[in-house]
Amino acid sequence: KRHLKSKKHEDEFDPRHLDALVQLADKGKKKKGKNKLLLRWCPIKGCNFLTSYLCKHLKQAHGFRDKKKLDRFRKDAETYRPNQLPSESAKVRVEDDDTESDDDDYEQPGARAFFERGRITTDRHRFLADFYSYLGTVDGGQKDDRVRLQHASQVKRMLEEIDPGAKDIQALAKDDGRCAWNTWIAPRLQNDNVGTGTLLSYVGSLSLFLKFLTRRHNRGKSGEGGPSISEETCEVFCDVLGAIGGWRSTIEKQRAVLQNERYLKECENRLTKEDFQAFLKSPVIAETESLFGSPSGRIGPLQFVQARDYRIARLAVSCGTRPKALETATIENFRQAKRDSEYPGCFVMLVTRHKRQKDGPAIVTMDERLHGFLNVYIRDIRPTVVDSPDEDHLFVTREGKPFASGTIGPRVTYLWNRTGIRPDLRVSCTDFRKCIVTMVEEANKKHRVETGRPLIDNNDVRKLLCHSERTAAIWYMRENLTAIGARAHTVLERIREGGGG
Repeated sequence: KRHLKSKKHEDEFDPRHLDALVQLADKGKKKKGKNKLLLRWCPIKGCNFLTSYLCKHLKQAHGFRDKKKLDRFRKDAETYRPNQLPSESAKVRVEDDDTESDDDDYEQPGARAFFERGRITTDRHRFLADFYSYLGTVDGGQKDDRVRLQHASQVKRMLEEIDPGAKDIQALAKDDGRCAWNTWIAPRLQNDNVGTGTLLSYVGSLSLFLKFLTRRHNRGKSGEGGPSISEETCEVFCDVLGAIGGWRSTIEKQRAVLQNERYLKECENRLTKEDFQAFLKSPVIAETESLFGSPSGRIGPLQFVQARDYRIARLAVSCGTRPKALETATIENFRQAKRDSEYPGCFVMLVTRHKRQKDGPAIVTMDERLHGFLNVYIRDIRPTVVDSPDEDHLFVTREGKPFASGTIGPRVTYLWNRTGIRPDLRVSCTDFRKCIVTMVEEANKKHRVETGRPLIDNNDVRKLLCHSERTAAIWYMRENLTAIGARAHTVLERIREGGGG
């Protein structure tokens, strides 16, 4: 796969077919697997996995559990023809039924089961299971289940690749504690296909794991008959914890060029005002808005999903809110939305539970038209799937259940893809936030030149988007560096010529 992605084969094939080409190279002319069963392509768009155990793959890789849906997927899946890529028609049949990116029966694949205490088999397994539990305690920061699973799974993967088959964690103490760096991080640091954020994330997970081990050792607690580490090993881990900051700095320094290239690419490809306007005027949006006109008698499961996704995407576009605020928003939050006396054309909904809730409630804004659409959604569309009066979540799956953590964001991506706007990009809520921060900064600079003051206070934007100034400057701002350079050059030329600013 790395070979196909190298410059040697650049522009020789469609990148969307990369995974399918790898499967072709593996299976070749075989029509059946080792079990003598026919091979089938996974019908989920973008997966391109070839298997004779399709239902097992759909459960483990995509999290589907409903038997009827699994049977329909199996029937729709295209049978493998030797040395031929899967046809697009096989994907469309599933996509048209809105099951390709459906969320109603989704649950995170079975990685979580590994950390259940009843399945413990080795000391290493026990350490990892205890670490997973620790992250959910007060001392571990009471992280949510998804974050706990990420940290524990990353440490598990590092241990398995550093010392395969071992039953303990002693590999982390080898080479004076630098084994993880020498055998796992350093090789990936030279691989351009591994993201800088990914490496930093693994280093962060390792740091949390070592803190957990040293903390437990110093307190003299190894669990009920659980494994322990020696005093010497604990000292090595403490030394590594002191060096973790240097590891992070090394990664950031060596990856600076790649980060700059990524920055320039994002500056070139970022969303624009024209993209937003094209999105709002697209036929898909017009068709969806018609559902809010006279919805009675016309709302089935697909129409509900369409109307719901429209509302989610429109809120994300209008104010750049994070997906978590939309996952947790309730009908009560919406009903308490208020107008401001100075700006009566805007409704403001405040959501207390979201990713950055320590910075205060998430601010979700909407104009009168969007507010009216949400009223119709709550009154006429949402009741078609929600039977229980106790279910208060504003946005639910088509089974009438709340969204699982981390699953509402892809609904925005799915709807944007359907409109066909900027098909070269995978658009997410983060792209909206980057666009908003950058457009505000550009508008402020222009307004300062004309009037001497900003158009909008950056602190207001920061509170609206619930992020820090550092986050905005490093991760969201994507200014046109060409314009900055040209503007600075012109001013400097005027100064040199004695004309002042």
